[in-house]
Amino acid sequence: MKSPVLLITYRRIETTKKVFEQLRQAKPARLYFSSNAADPAIPDETEKVRKVRDLLASIDWPCDVRTLLRTDHVDVKTSVASAIDWFFEEETEGIVLEDDCLPHQHFFAFCDEMLDRFRNTPEVSIVSGSCFQAPSFLLDSSYYFSKYVHIWGWATWRRTWSNYDRDMSFWPKWRESSEWATLFSDRVEERYWRGRFDSAYSGEILTWDYPLLASVWRSGGLTVTPSVNLVSNIGFGPEGTFSKNAESLLASAPVHNIFPLVHALTIQANDRADRFDFDFRFNGRFGRLGYRVVQGIRSILITRLLDPIYLFFRNLSPASPKEKKGDGLRP
Repeated sequence: MKSPVLLITYRRIETTKKVFEQLRQAKPARLYFSSNAADPAIPDETEKVRKVRDLLASIDWPCDVRTLLRTDHVDVKTSVASAIDWFFEEETEGIVLEDDCLPHQHFFAFCDEMLDRFRNTPEVSIVSGSCFQAPSFLLDSSYYFSKYVHIWGWATWRRTWSNYDRDMSFWPKWRESSEWATLFSDRVEERYWRGRFDSAYSGEILTWDYPLLASVWRSGGLTVTPSVNLVSNIGFGPEGTFSKNAESLLASAPVHNIFPLVHALTIQANDRADRFDFDFRFNGRFGRLGYRVVQGIRSILITRLLDPIYLFFRNLSPASPKEKKGDGLRP
């Protein structure tokens, strides 16, 4: 493989071992290893972090290894975002993996080829390794373009990351713009993301990926998304930061071969795939159900209560004017 890899780690030795084994097979020539420090408030965490860092000694292929070993614990948003800052200070493009994202070997070759193919295509911002489409989803090519950014194994260029605004300082003004409104096909999706971005901007949700998605959307970027899944998230469970439900349909999803590649002929968002992504990956189907229920109740109220009242008054015959002897203004 050609591309450098950033591996972002913390305390999960078992998942990190599995990811490391895939890296050993891929043999990247340059590996950036970021490790958050132990949280002093959590017992035994120092030992867990040490075991993860000890994996560096198992690198047995020719590799330029660079490390960011934190001495003070930081929150997950700072840990991940600043590690990617560090990576792209040194590299113009590369692959980003977290310690619970287990890649298929084809993932590395796919990223290599997509990074090379779309290097000078500004409307393409991200290369993803995840596909959440239904098995019945069929394409004429090996990948499609999506407005959604999936970060369970991904790649990008410095040009994309340079637009990243961790604090989403543009959000208050952008949320009221016509450009924001035109991103969505329906009100349910718009309301969902408005609420999420409001929470990310206020700090209610402490995450680094919503600012990335917002930054990509604001710049009009698209994501190269494989037609089959290339990365499995094996981090669902009690130790997961956000993904704690081990029974989730997204947990440990199977991965598949993608080569030989059939290239897309045009660069355009696949609206059908994006709608499925929103409905399934982000549970938009429940929002649509709620919206339909509200609209149904509204329709019932209108047709069974308000409409009859309106018709009653509309159908009243106008009263005949009474004879008047004077209007007070004439003698």
